Amino acid sequence: MRRHPATAASKLVDCEDVGEQARVEDRWQAGKLARRSALNPDRSIAATFQTLPGASFVVSGAAQASDSALTTASAELKWTNGWSAIASFEGEFSNVTRSYAGKGVVRYAR
Repeated sequence: MRRHPATAASKLVDCEDVGEQARVEDRWQAGKLARRSALNPDRSIAATFQTLPGASFVVSGAAQASDSALTTASAELKWTNGWSAIASFEGEFSNVTRSYAGKGVVRYAR
């Protein structure tokens, strides 16, 4: 990580995660369901400008969820004529966050 000179004296807080997960995989599909717990959900950081002594301030970020559920699912179908279809889904759900994304692909290979 590269720090800006104005924040070089700042103490950066690392995010630590602990959790469980379960995976399922077979020939056509795969999936993962996990629970994440943040050990340090504090999002504030103290900063000081080095060229301006005494100009310290605190920056507070958006609240982070202390517990969240993570999901991943995908499926693939292949036909003998060279066509295949793939679908995937990823999501993160908590009391302060709801994020999800999906993707679909149709492919032809000789």
